[in-house]
Amino acid sequence: MAEMQNVGTDVGQLRQDIASIKGDLGTLINTLKDLGVEQGKQLYARAQDAGEAVRGQAVQTQEQVGHYIESRPISSVLMAFGTGFALGTLVGGRSYH
Repeated sequence: MAEMQNVGTDVGQLRQDIASIKGDLGTLINTLKDLGVEQGKQLYARAQDAGEAVRGQAVQTQEQVGHYIESRPISSVLMAFGTGFALGTLVGGRSYH
């Protein structure tokens, strides 16, 4: 009979331990989820910063090219023609024999 009481006590303790483990797992899962969300926000912010930096560099380059074209219009047209001709020759792939 004493063994049955010990088994009952052990089962009760086991249930308490399982409930405690469930609570701990729930807390752990919530903590991991919060960490993942925070890291996602940080990565998003870094990507936005990088995008803004690239956008700023593109605008600056566009302005520099615009100033170059305005200051040297004939040279710019000749360079554009030469570049277009070279790319057309490379991409076209035709041979004129």
